[in-house]
Amino acid sequence: MISQEIRTPLNHILGMATALQESDLQQAEADMVGTIADSGDALLNVLTDLLDLAKIEAGSMTVDQTGFNLPRLLRETNKGFASTAGDKGLKFDLEFGTGIRGSVKGDPTKIKKILSCLLSGAVARTSAGEISVQAMVEEGVLTLEISDTGVTLSEDSQKQLTQALEEGTSFVPDAFEAEGLRLEISQKFCRLMGGELRFAPGKSRGSVFAATMRVTPCARDGEERTFYPEIKDVLKARQWRVLAAEDNQTNQRVLELLLKRYDFDLQIVEDGLQLVNAFQANPAHIVLLDVNMPVLNGIEAAARIRVFERANRMVPVPIIALTANAMSGQIKDYLSRGMDAHVPKPIRREELAGCMARLLRPYAE
Repeated sequence: MISQEIRTPLNHILGMATALQESDLQQAEADMVGTIADSGDALLNVLTDLLDLAKIEAGSMTVDQTGFNLPRLLRETNKGFASTAGDKGLKFDLEFGTGIRGSVKGDPTKIKKILSCLLSGAVARTSAGEISVQAMVEEGVLTLEISDTGVTLSEDSQKQLTQALEEGTSFVPDAFEAEGLRLEISQKFCRLMGGELRFAPGKSRGSVFAATMRVTPCARDGEERTFYPEIKDVLKARQWRVLAAEDNQTNQRVLELLLKRYDFDLQIVEDGLQLVNAFQANPAHIVLLDVNMPVLNGIEAAARIRVFERANRMVPVPIIALTANAMSGQIKDYLSRGMDAHVPKPIRREELAGCMARLLRPYAE
């Protein structure tokens, strides 16, 4: 409930900020809108961290065992931070050691979050010198070592940070205050995956964090393949009929603005029953469904669409759940009850467009 209540207004803020950034603004106005967007992103990250921590403390956090390409995940995660480091004049190195090749089974989402946490802190704390990432897998243990030449802690502060990590708390030295919650969550993620997060001072200055977690090598057949079609080509291959249900009028406007650049035949209705009636009258190529709606909710609407398709021997239409309910258990429930994908609110256009392109790709060729 907390997630939904906060994500809904954040969807309004970030959606409108995105639309404003694409309008004809003066530089000063563009800078102000950029600050709004960046602050909204920061607030969303804090919300996600708090929800993760609540799930861990409630004992409801689970660890996935998904096949994925480890070198690709590491390169993609490092890419954005390397660019930011370069803008600050920092050297950035990524080194693959023993065992970093091919696919493994593990929890790619948690591994990416741990690495992102450590890299964001390293980039923020380092004003000169370099940041390096070393990765290796030995005897089923993935080690990610992130070194920087940033803030050098006193011996007392080093002991405080080491103790915070050992106890799994966010009571870190002042120099790491902004990272306390993320470090606590990263430590708990490492431990959930059979590993540990440790700190050591750098050889000459700065910090070294080493995160370990267990992974299992697997054949490529065990890897879940994610296809990234050329979004523009797919979404502009034809005029797709897009049918959406959203009861919040501001969310309707946000969705219209985010999809404005594509030449969709877009129809938005206010509840699940209206959507089912509209679909039966004129079937769509793809359906975007809010979940919590009056009259008929998204899950019920998806079920009725599937019944109608079977009765009329239709090819199932792709259905995407657009909702502020973004807990893993909720997402699995949506996917098991007739929906094909989930895009959380606040909606990011790149994420929604990429998801739509992936689902529409078979029909564009």
